Amino acid sequence: DQLPWTDRFSKPDIKQLRAHYDAASTDLFDEARRAVSERNSVEERLAWQGLPWRWTLVFEHPNDPTRAFAYLVPDPNSIKISVPLTTDMIQRLPLRRMKKTIRDGIESGNRIDAVVWACWDVATENQLQEILDIVSTKLAYIEEELS
Repeated sequence: DQLPWTDRFSKPDIKQLRAHYDAASTDLFDEARRAVSERNSVEERLAWQGLPWRWTLVFEHPNDPTRAFAYLVPDPNSIKISVPLTTDMIQRLPLRRMKKTIRDGIESGNRIDAVVWACWDVATENQLQEILDIVSTKLAYIEEELS
C-alpha cells in the first residue's frame, strides 16, 4: 500500500501527509508548519521535491536569496526541517551556544554554490524550538540585509 507522501502523480492534502504520525508527531508537525508559515511575508505551498523528500511543504519569502525559506518534510519515519542558509546567514548564528545536533545539521548540510542545506529530524518540542531560532535568524537577516 503506497503512502500518499510517495505517490508523485497524486497530490495529497495535509491531512493525508500527517495521517501516519502518532499524536505527539502530529502536534510537532502542526506546530512546525504554523511557526514557519505565520512569519512575515512567508508563503506555503505543497510541492513534489523528488527523492528523498517527495511531497514537501515549501516555504518561500520574496527576498530570500536561497531557493526556499524552509522545507517541512513529512517523512513517515521522521519529520524533517531543512533551512537553506548562505554563509552570511550562518555567520550570524551563535553556533558555539547551539546544541551539537543543531550544529551538526548545519555542518553536515549539503553545500550547493554558496548555500548550505541544513537539515534536521524533529523528534521533540525542544529540537523544534532550536530550529525555529535558526528560522528567526534567517528571517531577520533577510529583512535587515536584503529588503
